[in-house]
Amino acid sequence: MLAVFALTFLAFLPCLRNGFVDYDDPDVLLDVLQWRGLGPAQLRWMWSTLHFARYMPLSWMSLGLDYTLWGLDPRGYHLTAMLLHAATAAALFGLARRFFSGPADARRANLCAAFAALAWSLHPLRVEPVAWASQRRDLVSGLFYVLAASAYLDGRARLSFLYYVFSLLGKEIGLTFPLILAALDVYPLRRLSPDPRRWTEPGVRRVWLEKLPFAAAAAASGAAAFWAEARLGALAPLGEFSVHQRLAQSAWAMLFYLWKTLWPSGLHALYLAPAELDPWSPPFLAGQAAAALLLWTLWRDRRARPAPWTAFAAYVFQLLPVLGAAKFGLQLAADRFSYLPGMTLAILAGAGLARSGSRRAAPLLACAVLAALAALTWRQCGYWKDSDALWNRALAVNPAHAVALNNLGVEAARRGEVPEALGYFEKAAQARPSYVLALDNLGLTLVRAGRTEDARRVFSRALELQPRSALLRAHAALAENAPKRGR
Repeated sequence: MLAVFALTFLAFLPCLRNGFVDYDDPDVLLDVLQWRGLGPAQLRWMWSTLHFARYMPLSWMSLGLDYTLWGLDPRGYHLTAMLLHAATAAALFGLARRFFSGPADARRANLCAAFAALAWSLHPLRVEPVAWASQRRDLVSGLFYVLAASAYLDGRARLSFLYYVFSLLGKEIGLTFPLILAALDVYPLRRLSPDPRRWTEPGVRRVWLEKLPFAAAAAASGAAAFWAEARLGALAPLGEFSVHQRLAQSAWAMLFYLWKTLWPSGLHALYLAPAELDPWSPPFLAGQAAAALLLWTLWRDRRARPAPWTAFAAYVFQLLPVLGAAKFGLQLAADRFSYLPGMTLAILAGAGLARSGSRRAAPLLACAVLAALAALTWRQCGYWKDSDALWNRALAVNPAHAVALNNLGVEAARRGEVPEALGYFEKAAQARPSYVLALDNLGLTLVRAGRTEDARRVFSRALELQPRSALLRAHAALAENAPKRGR
């Protein structure tokens, strides 16, 4: 367990050289004063606010402690994130060890559990929640999530419930945990049959009754999250994003995280969804077909091989809140969304190692895999060094990344490089004509450059997309009243 903790911590050392980035860090942390400290006023705010559409008092408290210790030095925040992630990896080792208690060789079981924990913690998909200061909530919630699952496997339901409440107070990402408990009851606890038709038998009623407190906590947390997102206007209504589009995105994302787990190349911040998602287009149609085929195959073999079916069901359950059924934001997927589901896949990989027949080849291959993952993670941490590095990485993977182009334009404008900023904003508006933020920034920069006629045309286009935006109207008025200075 100590080795898992230490190796995980060492793999993320480059994060200590990183600063804050312009991806939510200003809105969540840098421009907000209320969380800075752990006094009575700060604690009242932390336990009552829905700032940024999140109820996460424990995460705010961890950030408040960081401010007390480090001020706004980003190294302290990254250090705490690394410690939390390493602690979660150590806890995951303990959880995985419970699955591998069958082999007579205890040392081999420990090594397989260590491989599972490290295959998860060293994976470059973990870099985003660790290297991004604003995502502290994923780390706090994830640690208590693992502890809750471990306590449940040990038969301590009350302690598991307490840990689960702490997890929800870090972030509501674990809403489907009651379903995970049912999956654990199928395998390895075998309290439920793999055949759902037997789940209503009188003998299993107690199994379902003990889930009620977990379900109630999840429902309360989910309702608060839904209300906060709706109040912020972040949820897309069915009229803008249909049921078929949501199912297509969900199927695509489910396979996306599986593929990136197996082949972690091209990782970057914010995988953009198309401006108009066509569920009948080849990528999304193939995703739906492949997801249906995979689910049907596992369901067919659920009695003969309950472990793979249970693991995949748990993987899907953990992804449900972020697959796309409740559409929010511009993203099609995000590395941080794999934080909990990746644990299930890693434990399954550890189980494969435990069942391998070879005593030498398999451990050597496992060590090679872990070394490769650690190297990729070390490199991935560097992409979060600052805003320019973050968005240049996204642009290198996707040259038409409108958000990356827009944010690089913002950085150029801050440095006073107006022509460079105009170039970025124009490319962002071309890459995604409906991206109002890029149009707004382009219009303001055109005013700054004295090109008021061009600015008026840009703001006119933006107001056609968002006619009720008071901010756009104010900026358009600024362009109308600005003196002409030529091109």
